[in-house]
Amino acid sequence: MNPAEEPPGGDYVAYIDRLVNRGGGQPGSVRPAARRGLARAGLSRQPAEPAQPSLPGREAAAPARPAPPRRAPQAPDSLASRSSRGRKGLVMQGIAAVLAVLGLRMLQAAGRTGTDVTDYFPGGFMLVFAWIFLKAGAGMRRAARAPLPDLPALATRRGGASGNPSATPRT
Repeated sequence: MNPAEEPPGGDYVAYIDRLVNRGGGQPGSVRPAARRGLARAGLSRQPAEPAQPSLPGREAAAPARPAPPRRAPQAPDSLASRSSRGRKGLVMQGIAAVLAVLGLRMLQAAGRTGTDVTDYFPGGFMLVFAWIFLKAGAGMRRAARAPLPDLPALATRRGGASGNPSATPRT
């Protein structure tokens, strides 16, 4: 459409709506063909029966939220990941020390030069950040030093660890 022309019927709102919503549906919606494929595979997210809201009003009109995605169970920490976490915590504590020194120097400079309370804010702000980094680093190091979980008992075979019957001890 030429910018000098008007939309058919002079309805600009409907014209813009048609341009913006060209049949794509709502963001995040599943197309009907894909929905049928999910239903055939038994992976449909649609509930068997729609839930009946108990409260009238706006809450009743709001759709129910989908369940959050499930996370895969995590493997136990390896020694390398624990060591890495401990080193990251040590680096964070080093950053906290640098921030604390800078914050204290800023407070000293504010005490020498000014009498206004706002002169102390940057130094105090740096000390707050130093405290946050110190606590985060200490938490990471504490998690890295936590005792390892107990391992399950080893399954042994009748023939010994190698499975060789001649390796079994004689009684």
